Amino acid sequence: MNSDKKLIEVLSEIVKEFIGPFGNDVEKVERKVVENLLDRGYEISEINELLEKLFKLMNIDFEKEIKIRVINPEEISNLKDDAREWLFEIKNMGIINEDDFERVLGIISSSIYKIDKNELEKILKREKLIAADILN
Repeated sequence: MNSDKKLIEVLSEIVKEFIGPFGNDVEKVERKVVENLLDRGYEISEINELLEKLFKLMNIDFEKEIKIRVINPEEISNLKDDAREWLFEIKNMGIINEDDFERVLGIISSSIYKIDKNELEKILKREKLIAADILN
């Protein structure tokens, strides 16, 4: 498939998910788009490249104005649902920044067991990524 067709397929997938049931939840839309493209045989690096091309076509300076980080499902596979939702929530609220988010992903991806929200809170406190009084 040529590059133009792939761009159209990615754009179609984005539009389809935004008009679907998760349309007002950007994190869920983003996750669903990536999952669908992975199911179609795309690689994470290819998805990133296509998104970058798509934003450049829209005359958006990809590096300065929009930064999309595609999360590989393996990076969050050790998180239970409550912990995953909470992690994205505190990231979107600005409680943790991008660098801290990446640091948390590194920590959780090396875990040998599933992490729930309580354990994730302990990790964030231990790593001094979040103050204990913010959570109360």
